[in-house]
Amino acid sequence: MLKTVRILGIFIIAACLNSCKNEGKKDVAEEQEAATTIEPAAAPSNLKTIPEGKNSTVLSRVIQMPQGTQFARYSVTAHLTDDFASEENNFLVFVPSDDAFAALGEDKKKWFSNSKNLPELTAMLKGHVVKGNNKLLEKIPTANSPLDLSTMSGRDLKLFSENDSYFLEDASGNRAKIINEGTSSSNGTVFLIDKVLTVN
Repeated sequence: MLKTVRILGIFIIAACLNSCKNEGKKDVAEEQEAATTIEPAAAPSNLKTIPEGKNSTVLSRVIQMPQGTQFARYSVTAHLTDDFASEENNFLVFVPSDDAFAALGEDKKKWFSNSKNLPELTAMLKGHVVKGNNKLLEKIPTANSPLDLSTMSGRDLKLFSENDSYFLEDASGNRAKIINEGTSSSNGTVFLIDKVLTVN
């Protein structure tokens, strides 16, 4: 009987030690997991996002574009987010890619980021946006018969096709190629282009 009690006691002690050991491992594992977990970055409070299930505006489409980051940031700086989020208007937005902005060079990017140059930044952004009717795109422009577009900045662009690709051309003769098929939204259509146009 005494031997049985001793064996039972040994089992109880071993079970307690094993439980404590596992608990210690669990605590260490939780601490390691907490140390390596990276909290997701909070969405910028000054960019409007569209709640899930709602129609997306051109603004939200630009924000979602992997290559639309710089245009979105500049739009915030120029206080154009309310305009682009408005459901009362219809837009064609030709977004220069991040690579296109990078091609301007750091000096030009910093120049646009300077608050003293806000009017020029605003004009540059609006020079890529046509406010009006999306039925413009129902026409098929060609090199010989381009489609004239009047932008929000008052500057004109020509849209035309050439060798199965579409291009925009500004008044200075600078050309940008449309590099995606366009993304529709509740208040317009967004296209990605490979060059920044209407830059002084």
